[in-house]
Formats: sequence, structure tokens, C-alpha cells
Amino acid sequence: MTSRSSSGRTLMKARERFLEGGSADGIGVRDEIRASWVRSRQLAVAADRVEPAQVERPHAQSLLLDCARPVLQDVAAELADEPVALLLTGPQGVVLDRICGDNSLVRRLDTRRLAPGFTYAESSVGTNGIGTALETRRPTLVLGGEHFAGDLCVFGCAGAPIIHPLTSALMGVVDLTSWAGDANTLLLSFARSVAGRIQDRLLERVSKREVALMHDYLLACQHNTGPVLALSNELTIMNAHTQQSFDAVDQSALLARVGDAAGSAEPLTLLADLPSGQVVRLAYEPAFTDTSVHAGGVVRVQTQVPVAGRREAKVAPPVRLPGVVGSSAPWQRVCRGALDSRRRGEWLVLEGEPGVGKLAVLTGVHLAVSPTEHIRVMDPASSSEVDAWLESVADELDNPGPGTLILRRAHELPDEAVSGLSELLMSHLSRAGAPAPVWVAVTMDSGARSAALEAELLPHFPHTLEVPPLRRRLDDLAPLADHFARRFSRDQELTISDAAMNMLRRMPWQGNVEQLRRVLSRAVRQRRTGVIDVDQLPPECRSVRRRRFTVMESLERDAIVEALDTHDGNKELAAIALGMSRATIYRKIKGYGIHLDAS
Repeated sequence: MTSRSSSGRTLMKARERFLEGGSADGIGVRDEIRASWVRSRQLAVAADRVEPAQVERPHAQSLLLDCARPVLQDVAAELADEPVALLLTGPQGVVLDRICGDNSLVRRLDTRRLAPGFTYAESSVGTNGIGTALETRRPTLVLGGEHFAGDLCVFGCAGAPIIHPLTSALMGVVDLTSWAGDANTLLLSFARSVAGRIQDRLLERVSKREVALMHDYLLACQHNTGPVLALSNELTIMNAHTQQSFDAVDQSALLARVGDAAGSAEPLTLLADLPSGQVVRLAYEPAFTDTSVHAGGVVRVQTQVPVAGRREAKVAPPVRLPGVVGSSAPWQRVCRGALDSRRRGEWLVLEGEPGVGKLAVLTGVHLAVSPTEHIRVMDPASSSEVDAWLESVADELDNPGPGTLILRRAHELPDEAVSGLSELLMSHLSRAGAPAPVWVAVTMDSGARSAALEAELLPHFPHTLEVPPLRRRLDDLAPLADHFARRFSRDQELTISDAAMNMLRRMPWQGNVEQLRRVLSRAVRQRRTGVIDVDQLPPECRSVRRRRFTVMESLERDAIVEALDTHDGNKELAAIALGMSRATIYRKIKGYGIHLDAS
């Protein structure tokens, strides 16, 4: 007992030290608790009291409640003489049900609003058995002083996630809460057991349609060595052959093409032109339950199908630019377009959000085409530097030999600099003829064009490319992260763990590649060899709160955004390019929350 009390006092001191602004490293706090404390602090959760958000009408999942309530009632009967509360929450941490036979514990839970209708996500109350289990998707035990909010330190709680048996979706958490002095690791074992019993009942109740579709899919995989897809309104599956044969953009196009067919109760054969240039035949077979209810369909994919009367599409080889990392289709399109412009001697404008890598593309293009020639990168002029800046530009344009001139952040130029630059470029072009000996490229932020830029500068540039933000090319995230880790560790044996990479993938990346560079730079300060794990990532990576799309949803969303960008927001043309109906693309734009410019 003395040892346990001493341990509790040590933990409370560690918590106080952390809340006062100190680090939780090396103070006897478990890794998962330390990571949760950091997330809670970054989310500005109150540490002295609990303030759970209240949901007026909790969205109770009927399937989860129907399956869980009999289990909870049976368990409550087993624990009738114990001071333990059983709680069930949804996937956002909203308490859906609570059963407790101990009146004193019930009263204390009520004062902490640990009751139906209140949210116990980490973002609401900090480290706790419910919210931390939801955040990590792992069974989690939080004892006494391990809670972030002081009001919860009287409790010990164990939360276990409830996972859908077929879709692997996180449905909620079952939590067992007791007094801190009575709680131990057995509470966590019991929570796991209860969650398992609920999942068993879920499996019994899984839709017969899902079971029928899964049966036909597995049968197709056994008798087919190529790519196979299965999909319904609730379920989408693709085998390893599909993932290996097609990149992310092509996978999205496949799903979009067969999405409309999934509602058909008749076999269909479709052709699809994929963004990579491949042409594939899709053989769709509907799936039915034993009572002849339509359950979706299974699609066998045959690649490289010749079409009568048309040439076979050629797949362009990937563009490799020195110092540039990325192989996703949106990034490759930009690299290829910039390289073509450089080879033709056509001046170029690169637009994009700050930090997307515009300068890296232009520098890589220069090194790929003319590595021995002169290159000059010039930052924008301030109002007081216009004359000197224009003189430097004139010197570069008058350089007798070929070379590259990159003018960064043109949107920051004052109007007098824009006018002067326009005159210099016009004079240079009239003297040099075509192609001009100096290749000029301009970078600017998206949506930052001034009237002066539109009227005076941009007419000198025949082509503009939009560089996609990092969140639209997440296929490039892992190679970029590895690139920065090697660079900052000076090519030491340094890798990034799967858990850390998953956390990086969840970030919105408003700062794009530059933000990733900063993140990895800070991580390498803590870990220079071995494996970068979640604990080495800066706090901004561990406090992300946004909707988590499935892999399939992310692929489809990115393909739709890419098609809309390619066709200037024209939904009908984007739908044709993706092989889906106009009604489908409208529905998916709304479902994914894709924002389009009013223009």
C-alpha cells in the first residue's frame, strides 16, 4: 500500500511539473500518457477542471446500441457489488449509455458530467480512458494522476475500442470507470473482454448483404490472379493485385468508373481510360444474398485492352528532376510541364500555396536541362529597393550566355516594380528574339494576382502551372519525409516508424512541404539515428483533429479535386474524365466537402 501511495504521489508531482510548462520526458510517465498530455496541452484543454461539450441529441448508432446493451446489462449484473461504472460511447466520444449500481460513484460521475449526452474526447477533457482510446485506437488504462484534468484524478478508467468486424471502422468505446484507489490492470483486461463480446454480437448482426459480397469477392480472388474489386453502398475492397497494378490516381478512376455500376443487378462490361494512359476492361458481376437481395458487385479488371480503331495509349515515363522528390500524378504533371517549358524556351509562371515546392521544381528543371549554365534566384523588391532590384534584373537579362532567372513571390512586388519589370522583359524579348537566351520563371502564391500583375507582367509568360498542395498528393509524403530525414541526419541510418508516418498522414499540412521540412528538422534534433517514433515528432503533429478519411475515400476525393482543377471547375467535364455520372460527382463533391471557387 505504501509503495502504491508513493507511486501515486510521484505521478501527481510529474503531472504538476508538466502542467507548469515542463517536459514529461524521464519522469516515470508511460509513453502513451505522455503523448496524450502533450496533445491535451496543445489543444488548450483546461487542466484544473473538466468542461465536456454537450450534444443535445447524441447520434446513437442503433446497431451499436442494440448489440452493446445486452452485453452491458450482463456485465453490470456480474459487477453489481463493485463500484464500477460501464459506459458506451460513439466514435466522437459522446457518451451513449451508462450503467452503474454504486450511488456514490454515480453522484461523482454526474458532477464531472461523465453521463449520456456529454463528450469525453481528448479535445474536450484531455487524457482519459475514453478519449485516449479513441485517439490511439488501442485499449487504454488511465489511473488517477495520469488524467490531464485534475477533476478526473479521483477515477481510474479503462477504455477499449469497438471495431466493426468487416469494415474495421471505429464504432465507439466501452469504458469501465472506478475509483482511482480500486483500479488496476485487471480493469483494462475486463474492458477488452467486454469490447470483444460486443464485437461478437456485431459480427452476428452484420448485414447479410455484406457477408454475401465478401463471399463472392473471396471466391473471385481465388479464381483470378489479376486485380479484383468489390463494392456496395457500405463497403469497398480491393485486392493486393489492384494496389500493385495501379497508382493512387488510377485506383480512384477505377472506383469512380465502377461506382455507378454497383447499383446494377445485371452483369456489365465496361471500358475505362485511366489517367496513366492505360485502357482496362471491367467485368462486373452482381452479388446476391441467399434470399436474392442485391448486395453490390465484384469487378474483375483486365489491363492493357486494345481498342479497335485507336492507338494504344503510351504511358509517359516518370520525370526525375535533381533534388526534387515526388512521383504522384499531380506532382509529375507539374514537373513534366515545367521541364517542357524550359526545353522549348517558353517563360513560365508557377502558382501555388506557400511552401509547396515551386522553387525546388524550377531549380530542378534548370539542373536537368542546363546544369553548367548560370542561374539566379531573386526575391521580391520592397518599395525602397525597386530601382536597385530592377537594375539587378536588367543585368541578368543582359547576360550574354544562356541561363535561368527565377523571380520569386511576384505577388509581393509593388506596382512600380511590376511596371518596370514588364518594360525590361519586353525590351529583352524584342532584342533576343525567340527563343530568348535567358529563361525566366516567376513564382507566386495562389489567388494573389493583382491588377498590375494581370495587366502588365503575366502577358509575357505563355504558360502558368498550378503546383498542388501537399494534402493533395499524400502519396509523396513518405518519400519526402524519408528524404528530409536522411538530409538532416547527414545520411545516417534514420527511418520513420509506421506509427509516426500514420500521424504525419493525418495532418492537414497547411504549410505544405516547407512545414514537413520543419517538422522533420525538429524531429532529427531528438533522434539522429535509429527510428523516429511518435514521441520525437513535434507537438503540432500530435494534436491534429480532423475527419479521417479511409484510403479509398482519400483516393476518390483527391481524384475529384484533381479533375475539377484540370477542367477549371467544370463538373460535367470532370465527371466525364473520371467516368462517373454528373449526379454522382455532385453528390461526392457535397459528401467530401470539396470547396469550389465562386468563379
